[in-house]
Amino acid sequence: MNRSAHAKQYRKLYQTKRWKALRRDHLNKNPYCVMCGKIANTVDHIHPHKGDLTKFHDPRNLQSLTKDCHDTHKQRLESRGYHGDVDESGWPSDVKHPANLGNQIDDRTKTSTG
Repeated sequence: MNRSAHAKQYRKLYQTKRWKALRRDHLNKNPYCVMCGKIANTVDHIHPHKGDLTKFHDPRNLQSLTKDCHDTHKQRLESRGYHGDVDESGWPSDVKHPANLGNQIDDRTKTSTG
């Protein structure tokens, strides 16, 4: 995986005692993956921190994931900007999914018939 120079700079944050303690505490309190329900082994930042120390160390910005969910589903969500989950009818459930973009109703185009 190619990382930007900026990303390489903050990768060292993951080696600090503070992060390791935060990660351990989070997994102890939240042992299951929020995506698949299996035992988690990865602590993910819900909102990418991009080196922002406040976001990096904020326990409210953390979620437990399996490595597989982190490396596939979460990375795909971050790169695409939407998730690929579908509802019971098989239609994409994320309003940001391209299939749903044309289905959004614009109040300016509504006409009243009454």
